[in-house]
Amino acid sequence: MKTLSMTSAIILTAALSTSGAYAKDKDMKTTLKGIGSFTGGALVGAMVGGPVGAVFGAAGGALFDEQHNKTLDIKNELEEAEMEISQLENEIEHQEITLISLENKIAKKLEFQVMFPTGVDTLTFEDIKRIESLSNYLKQNKQLRVRLDGHADPRGTDEYNNVLSSERAKSVAALLEDQGIAKERIDIFAFGSSKADPEKKDYDSFAFARRVNIEVFTQESLPQVTQTTIATH
Repeated sequence: MKTLSMTSAIILTAALSTSGAYAKDKDMKTTLKGIGSFTGGALVGAMVGGPVGAVFGAAGGALFDEQHNKTLDIKNELEEAEMEISQLENEIEHQEITLISLENKIAKKLEFQVMFPTGVDTLTFEDIKRIESLSNYLKQNKQLRVRLDGHADPRGTDEYNNVLSSERAKSVAALLEDQGIAKERIDIFAFGSSKADPEKKDYDSFAFARRVNIEVFTQESLPQVTQTTIATH
């Protein structure tokens, strides 16, 4: 205890001596306030660590407060980052759900036609490219199936038109299979000329009748077909 009192007295005396010279140019009240702050910190340092603690005690409290504030700042930043990540995850999940919904709607409405010249069941270069694009879409959406409906114009016998419409649908199916689409995902139907309008016998109506309708469906929405000829493949 004597050592502590002596050390404190020495520090206080030195501080007062220093402040005496400094007070000549500065306000005495401000100087004494600074002395009180320094000596208070020094005395605490002396109590904790003796003479060495007295040297560093004045700065210890401020250093502790600074580190504590930095820790709080980091904690707050981490919490804000976690909230932002959570919000982004929710947004991504919502967008994925929306995308799936849109894909299903598109799949239910995806339909196009491949047209053929008279008596022909082979595909043009442009049609091959279209069907290759379709196969890529089907490979990316494995839950989807494709239906092919072959048609012919009313010229010729029913037997001939039934075979021709079947071969047209099969030519599309063969290309899809070559592109990696499983046979089990392709449904083929041949209608011959049964869907052609018997009242229309002009060139335009004949051209429209020579086609394969291509429709993409989910398994659940695949339409039921009645009174049709199923073309085996």
